[in-house]
Amino acid sequence: MVTSASRAPGETRGEDVGAGLDAPAVAAQPGGQFELPGRQAGAGGSQGIADCRETESTIDAHAHRLARECQGLAGIDLKGGSGQGGERQQQRRQRYDNAVHRDSGEQASYNTAMTPAPAPATAPAFAFDEAFAHERARALGLSARFDEYGPQAELPLPPRLSAGLVVPLLDLGLLSATGEEAVKFLHAQLTNDVEHLAPGSARWFGYCNAKGRLQASLLGWRADADAVPRVALAISLPLAQTLKRRLSMFVLRAKLKITDDSHEQACFGLAGEAARAQLVALAGSAPGPLAVVQSGSLTVIGLEPVALPDGTGTLPRWLVWTSQTEAAALWARLQQGLSPASGALWRWFEVRSGVARIVAGTWERFVPQMVNFELVGGVDFKKGCYPGQEVVARSQYLGKLKRRMFLGSVAGPAPLPGADVSAPGATDACGEVVMAAPAPDGGIDVLFESQTAAVALGGLSIGGQALTLHTLPYPIPA
Repeated sequence: MVTSASRAPGETRGEDVGAGLDAPAVAAQPGGQFELPGRQAGAGGSQGIADCRETESTIDAHAHRLARECQGLAGIDLKGGSGQGGERQQQRRQRYDNAVHRDSGEQASYNTAMTPAPAPATAPAFAFDEAFAHERARALGLSARFDEYGPQAELPLPPRLSAGLVVPLLDLGLLSATGEEAVKFLHAQLTNDVEHLAPGSARWFGYCNAKGRLQASLLGWRADADAVPRVALAISLPLAQTLKRRLSMFVLRAKLKITDDSHEQACFGLAGEAARAQLVALAGSAPGPLAVVQSGSLTVIGLEPVALPDGTGTLPRWLVWTSQTEAAALWARLQQGLSPASGALWRWFEVRSGVARIVAGTWERFVPQMVNFELVGGVDFKKGCYPGQEVVARSQYLGKLKRRMFLGSVAGPAPLPGADVSAPGATDACGEVVMAAPAPDGGIDVLFESQTAAVALGGLSIGGQALTLHTLPYPIPA
């Protein structure tokens, strides 16, 4: 069992007190309608209302029952009731009024939506099968170690990054939603549009709690088999089982099945022009960014290239998924023309790409905009409802976004995900680490989330080490 947490349960910072995001259990809508955050129309019908005991711990079960009672009250005159029925209606009206009264500060809550959330008091035990991770590494002739991101293959740094590279990605897992209503179901659960996800393309997705906080970041693509709709979702391995359970909880009678295919599938990261030539030989082509090619048991997904540290160009990247039974043979073939490298180097590519990967230490810490997820195409603001959608949308359109993700570097050991980012003279942290990885030319490169005002003033540090800012590969709107 491997667990990770950046703070002790229930620990809060000074800036969190009174400023955490308290998403309303019942949110008033135009026209007198009311919506329970996380309740989804579509596949499976009303999700979790009758089964509220099993929903997320952040959603109060009483709020679910109250929300059900509140629906349909609009337009009913409860003041003129008489007798026992009238008294019951009056009681229901009073309970409804109390719920609305509790939400009278709704606007203020959304104005502070970009404030870091306190660490969850009851975070799930994120776990993966250590024995299987060791077995998978041994099958490739490698040994595995474990860190906050999951299992890592122990390999040396290649002499030149510009040469072709291959990396066993032991810390990536794979979920699948398969069935007639798989697309419709996921469309109502994730932050991005699944219904218009075309075969041959991939997208970034997020899964949020009812308060709009990311529980997972995902790379998804269509993987239909024998005319049966299937959507594959790459996820940080320690989160795979947790997200599978949460999604399965809402399936109900919908015609689909959520599976964790992490034990059946293996993933390799490829980079460099030599890797492009290998992919053409293996799969017929090397797809561009967020394009997908499937050839037999191979699935190849293009990623955004990353800039080389010496400024001489960029390094193209791909993910290659194959069946676990064929992983050893593929690994042997790829090493014939490519240099093997460690998972820590691939994480450095992720950091430099500016695409956040949610891990156990950053679970439920960020609204998507706080980690620039909408800037990399991970949020569709027109697709309709999903858990936390109202908070995410209002964070986007009400006022200016005051927290963003930035790229920097520090000296010393790599900080843990969720570690504090400090501003000079401040008693409270101004942000926290999202991801960190050793840079090939020395030091530690870091993706960190922070108040934009603190970044503008400068002088930030992590664990007492000065933080040097670098430029992300995409612009951040003013």
